[in-house]
Amino acid sequence: MLQVPIALALDRTIEDPTATTDEQRIERFGQEDHVRLYSRRDYIHRLQSAGFSVNPENYPVALGAEKTRRFGLVEEEEVFLCYKDSSLLPT
Repeated sequence: MLQVPIALALDRTIEDPTATTDEQRIERFGQEDHVRLYSRRDYIHRLQSAGFSVNPENYPVALGAEKTRRFGLVEEEEVFLCYKDSSLLPT
């Protein structure tokens, strides 16, 4: 189960290895401990390229507002269920 910050408005992931200070990373990625800002499409593609089957789940919608708050989820965020063995995928 994977969850990373996804910028829904991006078509491509933003990476900048020259951003090495906290200030530069905050400016480019929104947090000092981030080194990239993923687009949804790129993130899924990267996982698939690494051999994972990817099943995005929108748990905030499925769980409702109370559980979304309780589990610290963000309404717009998906959680990515990833499997190397496709026989383990939920049906």
